[in-house]
Amino acid sequence: MVSLKKALSSYDIWSRNIFPFNMEGCVLYLPLWQEDMQGSPILSYDQYHHSCTVTGALWKSYGRFFDKIDDRIIIPPVASLNNLTTMTILAWVNGASAGETNRGIILTKTANAARSTGWILRTGASGILDFFRTDDGAPSEVFRRADDGTLSYGAFHFVEATWDGVITDATGIHIYVDLVEAGYQTTTNGDGVADDDSTSSVTVGNEFDGASTWDDLIGEVWLFNRVLSTGERTHVKNTTASRYL
Repeated sequence: MVSLKKALSSYDIWSRNIFPFNMEGCVLYLPLWQEDMQGSPILSYDQYHHSCTVTGALWKSYGRFFDKIDDRIIIPPVASLNNLTTMTILAWVNGASAGETNRGIILTKTANAARSTGWILRTGASGILDFFRTDDGAPSEVFRRADDGTLSYGAFHFVEATWDGVITDATGIHIYVDLVEAGYQTTTNGDGVADDDSTSSVTVGNEFDGASTWDDLIGEVWLFNRVLSTGERTHVKNTTASRYL
């Protein structure tokens, strides 16, 4: 009888059914380096198989190249991505700069250019990283900005952001690069309750309207509807790092 270990070894561990990390709560997974992720539309590797429309963003063997002008990948609104009450974003990224208008986006769910509804993980001038989630109060978002120099450009890094779902306490947002938590220069609590983002698309490498384009490569992106533990995040990084480092 063939052992389970041997049987599993005969499969690609990044197939659409078998992964080398825990996929519990994963609502979006895009290994953009996979050969079947060329062209447009592409289908995500999570259980939902989201149809993703690619504008520009040339396929490379380590991911998709974003041109700092208007490239993006859009996933239309769907129940599994809407109004997440907790979340984890993981991404392998290689930025050449802070991106278009110094606000290159890694992943976002926003409805319009005003970014009035939803959430964003982005870089900015001086290597900052921002995460915010909008709400119906004043101020209109729970927001945290990492220190200058948190993200360096010109090499791949494993970027992580987690949010515990509490609008009124921004210390529930945590930002990491290569498993090291950032220091923070701005921590702003929100007020009220999270806005309804069910009409907002999820966009990789840009805003929905193409105004905040990432500069260079995004290799892999995960979105979970829960806060991953340190051990889980570490395992994801360790099992995927050899492609990028």
